[in-house]
Amino acid sequence: MSSALKTRPRKGAIFVLAVLVAGLGAPGLLFATETIPCNAPLLVADPPRRSGAQLGWSLSLDCGWLAAGANQDGAKGSVALYQNPQPVEKPVLPDQQIAPADLQSGDQFGSSVSISVSISGTWLAVGAPVGDDKVQDSGVVYLFKLDGSTWAQQVKLDATDAKKGAQLGFSVSLNGNTLVVGAPGDSDRGSSAGAAYVFEMRGDVWTQTAKLLAGDGRSFDEFGSAVAISGDKIVVGAPFADDLTVHKNFGAAYVFQRNANGWSLADKGKLTAGAFRPDNIQFGWSVAIGNGWIVVGARGDDRGVTDSGSAYLFEQNALGSPPSLLRADDPKPGAQFGTSLQIDDDRILVGAPFDGSNAGAAYLFEKQTAAIWQPKFKFVHTPGGAFGQSVAILGSKVFMGGFEYNVDAATHAGAVSTCSIPVPDKPDL
Repeated sequence: MSSALKTRPRKGAIFVLAVLVAGLGAPGLLFATETIPCNAPLLVADPPRRSGAQLGWSLSLDCGWLAAGANQDGAKGSVALYQNPQPVEKPVLPDQQIAPADLQSGDQFGSSVSISVSISGTWLAVGAPVGDDKVQDSGVVYLFKLDGSTWAQQVKLDATDAKKGAQLGFSVSLNGNTLVVGAPGDSDRGSSAGAAYVFEMRGDVWTQTAKLLAGDGRSFDEFGSAVAISGDKIVVGAPFADDLTVHKNFGAAYVFQRNANGWSLADKGKLTAGAFRPDNIQFGWSVAIGNGWIVVGARGDDRGVTDSGSAYLFEQNALGSPPSLLRADDPKPGAQFGTSLQIDDDRILVGAPFDGSNAGAAYLFEKQTAAIWQPKFKFVHTPGGAFGQSVAILGSKVFMGGFEYNVDAATHAGAVSTCSIPVPDKPDL
């Protein structure tokens, strides 16, 4: 990984050959990947022309609502909410835009977002990793509940052991009545070793029920940089975790299983990218879990093209088996494929925000067999704006956050691109 790797603030279709490697180092199969221009008018903020807002830094989509974080909006942050967004003929303003009244400058509200439906209603979690509650700049999470067609703030959460700089809310993931929150700046295992917190709704109260740590955590691992939950499993990324044989950054992801006594590391639950390589690949920068699979992004992975990035696919029921490797068919230096991920049934969407001179892209893979995931489409937006920093997919629609998109003279105002997934032509009878 080069020193130039970007960090967090923190005409028609083209056909190319793609190679998917199923099992690291195994021979791949050749497929055709279609490039789809997503140049319909964008989803923008209200007002749309606020420089540096970074709309599209984070995305979440469920039950017909899309949440888009703008973590630098007004120096505090905001979240734009769109109901049933579609590709349209003119820019779309949000149905609602939220920013809690107690936000302070620098809170970065909207750094992470997650929507989920439960028996208690439809909830939205929003991270503000430099927000305040009991402790200044420790990080907080705000929870909103859908009431008719309006999102209303319900509660503000912080850690019971909140500490300044812990960055609680850097990542969030909701599943029903369980919320997992990353705090990569937590220092229980050493400076910025990181942690993840579990909150559960008991009765009508959200309560912290667990704090997850890496058993082999070390300083500056940043465990909690990414989190994902599905059912009784949680995945936590630690993109700067050391390979313990050479004590150099390589990255890891940890899988925790719920049991009668709470949460514990699953059998063979520490995931890595295989044998150590000397580049800081940031395996664990992004994670996703669902439908029997776990995907881990390594946005700094080189594999012949500097910082082109990759993603690693694990079967939940075979964590000790070698992962499959997902890569762009057209890897470009600095593209950072693997920055964002989403699993949707038998499809995986992977963001590469700096593909094509920072224009950005998202790649859609579809499962053919347990060992073969076929790259189907590459979605792009021109003239670009780091689209693919965040991604979302639901049904026939793909969404890409472009936090560097310029709206007229407003630099890095940000926007969200939406695109329809092509429907295969029916064969002639």
